[in-house]
Amino acid sequence: MFRKIVRNDGVRGLYMGFGISILTNAPSNAVWWASYSVAQRLVWGGVGCFLRRKYGDREGDMMMIRPDSKTVMAFQGVSAAMDGGLSALIMMPLDTIKTNFK
Repeated sequence: MFRKIVRNDGVRGLYMGFGISILTNAPSNAVWWASYSVAQRLVWGGVGCFLRRKYGDREGDMMMIRPDSKTVMAFQGVSAAMDGGLSALIMMPLDTIKTNFK
C-alpha cells in the first residue's frame, strides 16, 4: 500500500488528510480530558454520598474510604465511557466533515 500511494500521489499522498485529522482530533482530545476530570468528581462524589447515607455520617466524623485497585479501575472505566460519549456527541459534526473530506 505504501508503494502504491507513493507511486500514484508521491510522498505528499502519505499525508493526505493529515491537517483535517489534527483539526478534529485535537479538540476531541481536549473535550475528553476536560470532561474526564469532571466525570471523576461526579462519580466519586456520588459514591461518597451513597456511602454516607448507607453508613450514616454523624457531624464531625470523618469517614475515610480507601478503595481497592479494582474499584478504582472500574470507576475510571465508567468515567472514560461517559467522556467518550460526550466527546463523540460534541465532535460528531467535525468528524463527519473529516470523513467526507477528499
